[in-house]
Amino acid sequence: MAKALRHYGAVFSAWDGSRLAGLVAAMDDGTMTAYVHYLLVHPRYQGCGIGSWLLGMCKRRYAGYLRIVLFLQGKGSFLRKEWFPSGPDAGGCAFDSSYVRRNRD
Repeated sequence: MAKALRHYGAVFSAWDGSRLAGLVAAMDDGTMTAYVHYLLVHPRYQGCGIGSWLLGMCKRRYAGYLRIVLFLQGKGSFLRKEWFPSGPDAGGCAFDSSYVRRNRD
């Protein structure tokens, strides 16, 4: 996985000492669209805000982009709540099996 992550546009991680608590990785085209492929949080740390913090890092990194595409798998309800705190009409829309957040800044 380390080899694959070297080619991503952004990788953010959260650590508890030497233990990896969470990781998010995104690819981008350099201008308009970023794709968040991985959001991983160790089960011991789920519910502690690490996933929200990691997604926030991606949102800040790609704030000037037209689209941030988040691929949903597994914890869909957490991701929908995190990505669209006021519902999909608050700046996002459904896109196939993923969610897209359109920045309006």
